[in-house]
Amino acid sequence: MIYNFSNHGFSYEAKNEQTFSLVLDTLELEYNLETGKLIDINGYLPLVSVQNIDISIPPVKSGIIQFEISEADEVEDGDAFDIFDEIPEMTKYFIPKQIVYDRNKGIIKIGAALTNQEKIVKINNSILCGLTKDRIIKCICLIPDKFIY
Repeated sequence: MIYNFSNHGFSYEAKNEQTFSLVLDTLELEYNLETGKLIDINGYLPLVSVQNIDISIPPVKSGIIQFEISEADEVEDGDAFDIFDEIPEMTKYFIPKQIVYDRNKGIIKIGAALTNQEKIVKINNSILCGLTKDRIIKCICLIPDKFIY
């Protein structure tokens, strides 16, 4: 994952798989169309006026975030859906938008703070998702491999 300060955007090397997206404001959470697993995040996220704070990451567990597609849904490669329409419980964690940035560690966090009872799951080296006990995404930590200034 790359974050480019000139266009305020995340990008990544495209994978050779079919995907659909759940849109979180100006970010796309990309899911594998066949498995429903979260595989990447890309999109626009300006960090111009974001608060610079020390972000502590609690112990991380490997895991997956999976979005269940019902057979009645006709989802095709490249489709995009509003995440709050699909998972309305997330609204309280992401509206209003809460973004912080740890310049020293290169971590960007979106969403609400986790409690001690909640866990954080590693999707890949660049994406960590904080989950409620009901497995609702409460926060997302993005750790780009590279920053372009």
